[in-house]
Amino acid sequence: MSCTEEETARITGFASLYKELRGLLHTGSVVHPDTVDPALRVRGVVAADRSEAVFTIATVASLEEALPERLLLDGLDPDRSYKVKVRTEIGEAKWGWTTPPWLAGEPVTVPGSILTGVGLQLPGLWPVQAVLIHLTAA
Repeated sequence: MSCTEEETARITGFASLYKELRGLLHTGSVVHPDTVDPALRVRGVVAADRSEAVFTIATVASLEEALPERLLLDGLDPDRSYKVKVRTEIGEAKWGWTTPPWLAGEPVTVPGSILTGVGLQLPGLWPVQAVLIHLTAA
């Protein structure tokens, strides 16, 4: 059995992303931000010095609300700013008609106090979709 070119590219992308993030994944603290919608699953890993984090935002069913909630990112330093980058190496998620500005293209820099206190407006993710975001202290 062999892989198609697309499958090989996905596997290669996943392996490269894992190699880049493995130090963080193996040494950071796991966080589980609270969510209201039972269809959302959010997990994160934050570096001990809070200089970097990665969060997976996934849906296991249809969201209950048309306007998804804001996600407060636990574990970050409110006194720092973070570059928020969506990682698409393993595929891109699908969501409804409204795209929050932080998902619209280039990485954005957001104060940690906003990420931990106000949160990121989530997109209306379709069922069984996931977004991986990588935050690095600016």
